[in-house]
Amino acid sequence: MRRLRADRPAAGAVPALAACASGALVAMAWSGPRTARWPFAAGVDDLVRWQSAQSTATIVGQVLAVVVAALFLAVAGRARRLPWILAVVAIVLLAFTKVAIPESASLSVLVALHGVKSVAAGALLGLALHGVRRSRLGWFALATGLLGGTTLAVVSTRATTDGFVALRIDSSSVFGEPAWWLVGAEQTGGKCEPAEA
Repeated sequence: MRRLRADRPAAGAVPALAACASGALVAMAWSGPRTARWPFAAGVDDLVRWQSAQSTATIVGQVLAVVVAALFLAVAGRARRLPWILAVVAIVLLAFTKVAIPESASLSVLVALHGVKSVAAGALLGLALHGVRRSRLGWFALATGLLGGTTLAVVSTRATTDGFVALRIDSSSVFGEPAWWLVGAEQTGGKCEPAEA
């Protein structure tokens, strides 16, 4: 069994930054900030169905993160660039879900988009786990990104108001979508490759 190694600053910094940004993006995708604008009308039963779909999709994404990391460990153990290339594909899917929310989106469309977003976030996390699997700095950066993204989501979440529990929503998530600056930062960071083990 190989040990985790301490990266050389020059060799490990870029993959660590990519892992940190990946973790933050995943955390925001699974628990983004609330909004108060709702572009579709929905009854109580529809909102209950929509909210239950949120946790289901998030759990599927979290299971997928483990599956992707294990699959790459078994099948593509020596792949250096492939995980980061596929991570960029997952980020493009996350960006697509943010763009694809139409002004008059139906509840079914938003549920489907949240499913796509959660699965893409799970794949991204699994790929980042594989990409930094032999790097102490990478593990620390990924954990920092996950904690930082969750904290950012909590801090930017507004208190629930009567306006929020109203008739409309503008997101595929109960809490909203990841910010564009985070998607863009991850897309540029995710193109790097990890240092050789």
